[in-house]
Amino acid sequence: MGIDHSIEHEGIDRTDTALPGQQEPFADAVIAIGKPVVLILSNGGAVAIDNIIAGSMAIVEAFNPGVVGSNALATTLFGDANRWGKLPITLYPHEYIHQQPMTNYNMAKAPGRTYKVSSAVWPLSWKDVTGRPVSAVTSYILLWQPGAFCLS
Repeated sequence: MGIDHSIEHEGIDRTDTALPGQQEPFADAVIAIGKPVVLILSNGGAVAIDNIIAGSMAIVEAFNPGVVGSNALATTLFGDANRWGKLPITLYPHEYIHQQPMTNYNMAKAPGRTYKVSSAVWPLSWKDVTGRPVSAVTSYILLWQPGAFCLS
């Protein structure tokens, strides 16, 4: 799921963080089946996924993986490589665009656009279920639970 270069690219900025088209209803339908779901996002900028996170067992933010990205993603998902790390951006709930337009890049003026905004879905990095910072997944698996964030 995510966005491609027809939605956002150099010189073309989005004004909305929602997943375009029928992606959110599609995700809801897949999650409703009741099988474990790994949500993989492919996008250049942040997308609002606050309406579909509860049904996902894991969420992987692949950003724009490029030509060899599928191989890198597969080796990571199947445990052949450890590329897990911290989220380099803050993901906000979709309603945040009504408080702060996406086209306003002023970091100093309230409410700002920073990881310190309390309404963020996920701040700049991520934490485990106890609230402790987590650096990288090594030999264990983090399963999705409310309050557990596993992002790359």
